[in-house]
Amino acid sequence: MVCSRAVTLYVTGTPRCFRIKGKTQKENVTALLRSRKHPNFKKSVTGSCGEKISIHAYTSTEIIDANEIYVNYTYKRDNITLTYKIPGDCQTPGGYGSRRRYYICNFKSYNDLLNEEFCSRFFGFITGCYTSY
Repeated sequence: MVCSRAVTLYVTGTPRCFRIKGKTQKENVTALLRSRKHPNFKKSVTGSCGEKISIHAYTSTEIIDANEIYVNYTYKRDNITLTYKIPGDCQTPGGYGSRRRYYICNFKSYNDLLNEEFCSRFFGFITGCYTSY
């Protein structure tokens, strides 16, 4: 039997700003929180690239633990979408707190994700592998 309980999910990420022709361009980014199997589960917030964007929503531990939730960051001007998975792309997967009443997901930085991809591709592991960019 799987025990599922309601939790408040707090998600924070900082979408990076892109450099175009040597200049960093500021633009609006919409963060859309979704679930693969629950189409009515969605919440969005718009902010600026380079700044923290936070979303909170009510969900269940079952949906979080099944890796069904993700956030799409869509850049308005360039129409580029980046997808982050919960809990896989969170800095600390398993971020339950206060007797599993809430779940906190702070997304890894762009450099952290590059580091993991580099370590996985060239060394076959992530833990204990650090590079600098």
